[in-house]
Amino acid sequence: GLMAAYATVKDYRLITADEDTPDEEVRRNLIFAGDKAEELTFGRLAETNLTTFQKKCVKNFVCLQAKHTLENGFEDSGDIAAYTVGSISVTAADKVSEADPLNVSSQALSYLDRLGLRWRGA
Repeated sequence: GLMAAYATVKDYRLITADEDTPDEEVRRNLIFAGDKAEELTFGRLAETNLTTFQKKCVKNFVCLQAKHTLENGFEDSGDIAAYTVGSISVTAADKVSEADPLNVSSQALSYLDRLGLRWRGA
C-alpha cells in the first residue's frame, strides 16, 4: 500500500510492548500489516475518510498483526497476499477462526471488524 503509515514504530512499541525487535524489522512488518488491512477491507480503507475511532482500530490491527507476522513469519514470495498459515491460537478451541487461512491474528482481526469496512459486495 502507498499508505505505509497506518502505524509508527512508536505506536507499535506502545501497543505490543515489544522493545526487542529492531526498528527496521518492525517497519517492514507494519507495511505488510497495512497492506493486509487494505486487502481485508477490499481497498476501502485507503479510500474511506476514517474517524478517529476507526484510525485507532486500524492502528491496533496493524500493530498486533505486525507482531503476529514477526512471531509466526510470512512467506515472502514477492506476493504480499501469500502469508504462511501458521497455527493461530484462537480463544474458543471449538471455533474455527476465519483468521486461520489468512494468517491473521484473531485478536488483531477483532479491531478490523469494528471498522464496519469488511462487508462484501457492492
